[in-house]
Amino acid sequence: MEPTYARSVLPCVDEPARKAIFIISVIHDHSYAVWSNGAIDRTEILSDGRALSHFTPTLKMSTFLLALIVAPISDFACRPDRLIGSNNTISRVCGRVDILPQLAYADEVAYKTLGFFNTYFDSDYPLSKIEHFAVPDFGAGAMENYGK
Repeated sequence: MEPTYARSVLPCVDEPARKAIFIISVIHDHSYAVWSNGAIDRTEILSDGRALSHFTPTLKMSTFLLALIVAPISDFACRPDRLIGSNNTISRVCGRVDILPQLAYADEVAYKTLGFFNTYFDSDYPLSKIEHFAVPDFGAGAMENYGK
């Protein structure tokens, strides 16, 4: 959610010096998967059959680093998780089901790069996961999102 889009989702101050902890919950059809900066803490089934997914709170961060992806389970998936570092950070690459085999190289580069930086800085990546998404028709081209 780059600065101008964050305002369309939640009340915020789009200033890098103004940070907040985000506690995200998403109501979605059970045939959709959801991802955000935190890990899914729990999912409930509502009386109307929809799902309510709750994420773990983020670390303190700027609004423009907040990420929210909702996609049909049948169309979007992730390659198998890879664990790295002494804290077992999850490294994951996700995209459309039809291109998952093509994401093998991105998966390998992401995994090796994280390992390289863990060694170079003599410090493990501090968050519990690092996810990379190949999103079709993404107008911004690419962006970074801080996660926990």
